[in-house]
Amino acid sequence: MAVDPSGRTDATGQPLVLGTALTVEPAEAQTVRRIFEWFAGGVSLRAIAHRLNAEQIPFPAEPTRQGGKRKGWASSAVRVILRNEKYVGRWVYGRRMFVKDPLTGRRTARLRPPAEWQVAEHPSLRVIAPDVWETVQAKFQRLAASYPRSRGRLAGRTAGSPSGRASLFSGVLHCVCGGTLVVVSGDPRRAERRYGCGFHREKGPQVCANALTVKVDTVERRLLEAIRVKLLTPEAVRYLITAARSGSRRARPGAAWNRS
Repeated sequence: MAVDPSGRTDATGQPLVLGTALTVEPAEAQTVRRIFEWFAGGVSLRAIAHRLNAEQIPFPAEPTRQGGKRKGWASSAVRVILRNEKYVGRWVYGRRMFVKDPLTGRRTARLRPPAEWQVAEHPSLRVIAPDVWETVQAKFQRLAASYPRSRGRLAGRTAGSPSGRASLFSGVLHCVCGGTLVVVSGDPRRAERRYGCGFHREKGPQVCANALTVKVDTVERRLLEAIRVKLLTPEAVRYLITAARSGSRRARPGAAWNRS
């Protein structure tokens, strides 16, 4: 990175950058190579995340403001790395275009046709050998054919937990580590489904050591009973009705005067 020698600053008060040069960071490059080698050798995305967390390898989001909440590697981060063409020295520009909705004002990303993409090859920035890259991408294609997805979920599964097993309190309950409790095991057609920590399942014991699981039926029965006892009493219902009426009057201050 080259800084303006005259001492000029940018709009944020930082030294004005005249240009940058991209280089490969050796330690991070070695981690990327290991991820590719593991996946090509038959290790699953989740198992790779567990290995990286067990070795306490810094994960991509760690330096960011949200990094503390993510707490380690996840299979999604591993997938993003394995699909990133920059690691094979190929930089693609113009994949997407943004279109502004005239009604809402929101910008929506749309994928451009591949013929409109701009591809630049940078062999000096290559981290992964082309044959390893092709092996990994071919494996993804085989997995996609064997496990088709619909809107980001495995076909035939419903929204809910990461495993696709929807449940009443999935994503609402939390583990002591801060992760959400999701359905982690059991046939969705049977009464053996169990809640467990999503961080423990997806990221491994290095991130969360809580291996405790509990039957979904047990959790739902107890929580629903507590809701019925504590929230559906006559006093609670009267309070809710009064609060709703008060809120309605505040939202429409002139409604009563107009009716008179």
